[in-house]
This record gives sequence, C-alpha cells and structure tokens, in this order.
Amino acid sequence: MAKQHKLELTESEIQALVVLRDKGEPAYLRERATGLLKIHEGFSPHEVARRGLLKKRDPDTVYTWLRRYREHGIRGLSNKPGRGRKPAFSPKSPEEAESELLVAIGEDPGCLNPHQTRWTLRSLGQVVPWLEGLSVPGIHQIFSRLGLSYKRARDYVRSPDTDYAEKLSRIQQALAEVYENPETCVVVYQDEFSFNLQPTLAKDWAETGTKYPLACQSYLPQETCYGIGALNPHTGDVVYQQVKSCTVVALHTFYTQICQRYPNAERIYLIQDDRAIHFHANLIAALLPQTTPFAKPVPGNWSDKPSKKIGELEKLPIEILQLPTYAPWTNPIEKLWRWARQSVIHLHRLSKDWTALQQKVSDFMEQFKGGSEDLLHYGAEVPFLRPAELATDTSRDIAFCQHALGNIDGADEYSYIVILRPTSPIRPYGFIEAGILKLMDTPDANSLRAVTDAPATPYKMWHRRGGRLAPVLSDPDIPEAYNAPRQALPRVYWQTGHLDVIRRETIEKGSITGGYVLPFYIAPKYCVDIDTADDFKNAEQVYEQFTSTEMVMPCDPSPASEKKDAFDAVEISTKRAAEQAKYEGMRNLTESDMTKVECSAEWRGVHGINTGRDLSIS
Repeated sequence: MAKQHKLELTESEIQALVVLRDKGEPAYLRERATGLLKIHEGFSPHEVARRGLLKKRDPDTVYTWLRRYREHGIRGLSNKPGRGRKPAFSPKSPEEAESELLVAIGEDPGCLNPHQTRWTLRSLGQVVPWLEGLSVPGIHQIFSRLGLSYKRARDYVRSPDTDYAEKLSRIQQALAEVYENPETCVVVYQDEFSFNLQPTLAKDWAETGTKYPLACQSYLPQETCYGIGALNPHTGDVVYQQVKSCTVVALHTFYTQICQRYPNAERIYLIQDDRAIHFHANLIAALLPQTTPFAKPVPGNWSDKPSKKIGELEKLPIEILQLPTYAPWTNPIEKLWRWARQSVIHLHRLSKDWTALQQKVSDFMEQFKGGSEDLLHYGAEVPFLRPAELATDTSRDIAFCQHALGNIDGADEYSYIVILRPTSPIRPYGFIEAGILKLMDTPDANSLRAVTDAPATPYKMWHRRGGRLAPVLSDPDIPEAYNAPRQALPRVYWQTGHLDVIRRETIEKGSITGGYVLPFYIAPKYCVDIDTADDFKNAEQVYEQFTSTEMVMPCDPSPASEKKDAFDAVEISTKRAAEQAKYEGMRNLTESDMTKVECSAEWRGVHGINTGRDLSIS
C-alpha cells in the first residue's frame, strides 16, 4: 500500500504559512504555502499538484516542497541562491545592469546610425553586449524590470559661460560691500521683458469635458511693449519703466530713475545680463569707470567710441556687474516677470484696449515701489501641509516625500526633490545649487546626501546581545577592529541634515536614496544639529564665528596636507556670509537664485540648470 504523506502542524506553524500564503514575496512562496496548507487539511501531494493549485504542477515538485519544509521549515521553501532562471544581465547585479544601460542611453545614437537622434530598443540591443540576441519585447521587459521607461524629453539649458563661478563670486563681493555700507552703496538686479496686445495661453478653471478657457483675441494688429525693471534684493523695491523700444536713450533714462530713487548712493551696482546694448559706448561713457575683467559682448561692427548722433549723456554713479551668459536663474527679477505674466498678462481681457493693458501692467509694478516682502518670497508658496501622522518623531522621509509628490500639481514636472532640514540651519553660500548640479552631472546616481567627518568611529561601538557585548561593525580585513588603533581604521562619514537631493524616479520606486548615493562633503564647522534648547545656544555661538569668513576657492573637503578622499565636493565660504543672511529678503533670493557656485576643476565653468523644476521640502 502506498505511503500516505501527512503534514502535522502546530497553531503557530499554521499561522506562519497563512501569512506567507496571503502576503509572501516573491509570488512563488504564496503558491508553496498554499500547497502545504492543503496537505495539512488532508489532501495528498498528488491531488494538490493536479487540482489544488492555480497551475498544474508535477507531483514530484510538490513532494519536494513538503520534504524541504520538513527539513528546514519556512526557510526551506525559498529558492537557493543560484537556482532558477538567470536574468539576461547575469552575473551582473540589477544595479550594475541599470548603470550600464544608463551609460549607453547617455551616448549619442548617431555613433551607431548617423540618421538616428534617439535610441530604439533594437539599436540598444546592438551596443549593449548582454542584450544581443534578445527580441525587442525581451529587451523591453528588462528595461521595465530595471525601472527604465520611454519618456517625453524636457528642455535643458546649460550656461556656456566659462566665467560662471567668477561672475557670481564678483556679485557676492558686491552684496557684501553693500551690507557694510548700506547708506552709500546700493545693488539692484536689472532686466527687460515684453508683453503683447493679444493674450497668452495659460491654465484656468472651466467645466470638465470639452469646455476650455478662452484667450479672447481681437482683430487689431499685434502691439508690443517693453518693460525695464530693477529689483533691490534687500528690500524688494522695484523701479519700473515702460517703453516702445529698448534704446540707449531709454536705458539711460531708466538708469537716471534708479539714481533718483537712491539719491544718497555714491555707487550703485547694476547687475544685468550680457545683452549687447547694455555695453553701448555711450552708456559706458556715462557711468563710473568699469572694473569688470570679463569680456563685453558687443558686435564686432560697433565702435568703441561714443556715437555723436546720440550725444553725451549725463554722468551717473553706476557700475555694471555681469551675470553669467544664458543663466536667467541667477537673476531674481525673473520672479517679478513671472508674477506679472501670471497675474495680468495670461488670458487678459483687454485685447481691444492697448492703452488700458499697458496701464494695468504699470499699476501692477507700482505696488512694489518702496519694497515688498511678498515679492521677495514669491515662488515659495506652501500649497498644502503634511498630515499629522506624517509629522511625528518616528515618521519616515519617504512617506512625506511621496505625500508631497502625490498632492502637488504637475508632479511630473519636477525632476528633483531637495530636502533642507531646519535642524541643520547653517550652510555655506552656493551649497544647495552646487549639490543639485553635482547630481545632474552624475546621471546614473539616484541621490546625493551631505556628509561630514564622523565624530566617532563605529568600529569601536557596541550593542548588547543578552548579557554580552557585540561589535556594531566588523571588517574581515581588520581582525578585531575594535581593538585596532583609530588611525588604522577606515575613514567614515556622518550624514547631516544640510542637503538631500533625490531624483523623483527614486522616490516613486519607494526609496529616499536608491542604491547609488553621491557623497557631498560639508566642513564640520557648519555642522550644528538642533534637537534641544541648548542646541540653539550652540548654534548661535557657531553662527557668530562666520561674521568675517574669508572667501575661498575650494577644491577638496580638507587641506592638501590632510587629503584623504577625492570627493568632487564643494565647500564655500563667503565674506560675512552669515551676517548677510540677516537680511531676510536677500537670504530668500541669494540662497536659491543668486547662489555662488564654487566647484572643483572637473566641472567648473560648465554649469547648467534643468528647466524642469525642483521641489524643495524644508
């Protein structure tokens, strides 16, 4: 008589198998737990294999499950390492395979086919060795498994200015000078913008379905008006003038208005872009002697002598500071233009009354005369608050980041999530922007995190196991590392709260870091962690140390004599940086839009920004 196979289980074993059956990962564990529970109920392994599972199995397979469970328990149901079908990229890990594919995608497909500007799955199969021989659906399956998808591109701009960092450094020096001499020295950001008679398109509320907001056009010919503006980054004061054409005379008239707004100023720093007309010989002759060492972008056929046709212009106490070329994100007055377009230009209803539209724009600008805190903080809206359950002492970062992406409008427009923790409030100027740029320049990295030297080595730390001590960390290359001298142990780093930059795709995959985390070194002198009331006092003492910090051009987190690692890191110290932060308006503008970018030689002078937005969470 054939031997009957029975499976006797205790209540705890039954409960463990039920949990595995309902929630086990991977899926094959759920199937195996289901089969074992049916055997426990009295079914034979043969019956379970033929009729008891969603898919018919060889009876020997179910007998093997039963044998392995009896020998090893639930642990025996898992496949042994090295068993099962190997992925196409084996023996590479998924992280290594993803990194290799990202490198391939980053290359120009024209190297393979001169008539091709975008990669196809078939062409990628020709350049990645372990994809050769696979079908297009097979390659697509691998891409999906590794988190790679076919996506719409975004506009991407990189400043070609090789003097990018030096120009921003000069601007920071001017801001420091203004802080020290507020009565006789002024700094303003200047720019021009234009608007038309016919309204521009934008989103607005309408009925769901086929009804859309309408931009009512008129039959009048198109008209264009130019606005010239200057923004004081300390106070939010705006000087504004509308003209039909932005000529040399119109600019000089506007410069005169700036001087009239600040009659006591002996020197006015005018920060502006490299538009050629800003450097016309007649304008330059009417200003203070210019000390800028940077090239002036004037056409080759322009004379370097003032034009007699324009005539001599009144002398003005203005010195021009140049912004980096094609870098509008460095000019905070762009926020004013954006606000004007959002408020009075998009979908306006004055397409039949050109004079009224010009007056409406002028009235909008007039509200900022004398200064405006609202303008200084524009763009820093708080569209929603996180729920209380995501704001506890034990809340995880991934939870509130996913909540933010799930609730903000147009989450797909954001490329990066930037976390600035208020418990680490002291950051060097330019640190935030430089961190974002470093992650942008490392396409296969998932995130970036600020780190500093650990105050103590974990190799000499212990935790309790029962009545014994066990080392927290061990190293097979260093026997009894806890007994080794500190100098012989590897250098370790402590993560700080100064800056976390995460790609949106990493958050969507359920991680706050991903598998590839870039280190971003910050000097210990900036590292203050505020957890208690006493920590506030310590932070104030540290803050006072930065009242006369000298500007430096760093290339490494530590002096050359102490160099241990080659982080492509940034450490930026700006003269009187912390004192300048007392100007709330200046702080709001400079820390994000006017930051000074200092970097190592590998990528200095080749900076850029993604026109996709960055979502900052503080």
